Amino acid sequence: MDKGQIGSFGNKGQIGSFGDINYFISTVLEQCLKQWGTSYETINGLVGVLECVKLELYRRVAAPYETQKMLENGDVYFSDCRNVPPKVNDEG
Repeated sequence: MDKGQIGSFGNKGQIGSFGDINYFISTVLEQCLKQWGTSYETINGLVGVLECVKLELYRRVAAPYETQKMLENGDVYFSDCRNVPPKVNDEG
């Protein structure tokens, strides 16, 4: 799938695929490891940054997109059970 040219970086040229994005992020992480050294603290911090970026992308972009598509096309999950309160166990 051609994503078009969405930006540029380094000597490689332009970002045109998911592989290019992976390469770009990996080179940034490699520079961080070279500058700060490889340690649990550095690795943990970098993984934390990646996780936060992922969550922010989902929260700010994916979730609103999914909500819009749900409104346009209807909900797939539990559409007939939305307002049904959970069952309570009366045996206890």
